[in-house]
Amino acid sequence: MQEKIRDTLAGLKDFQTKTVDYVFEQLYVQGRKRMLIADEVGLGKTIVAKGLIAKAFERYMQNGGPTKENPTFNTDFRNA
Repeated sequence: MQEKIRDTLAGLKDFQTKTVDYVFEQLYVQGRKRMLIADEVGLGKTIVAKGLIAKAFERYMQNGGPTKENPTFNTDFRNA
């Protein structure tokens, strides 16, 4: 799994990596509840979302992965 995470994050372009890092910081460090990623068509919002999920899952695993209190890794996608 670590290899897939590394490959996903390594495949991001610089501006996508910066977006993933910024959104991750806002959601998982600063405690924001929601973020909107918006840009021109074709710049990789789906790829950024994939990178964000990979980074969040990496953190989940670094924090011990599945536990009795937190047995699953969940994501919530809402299309506005």
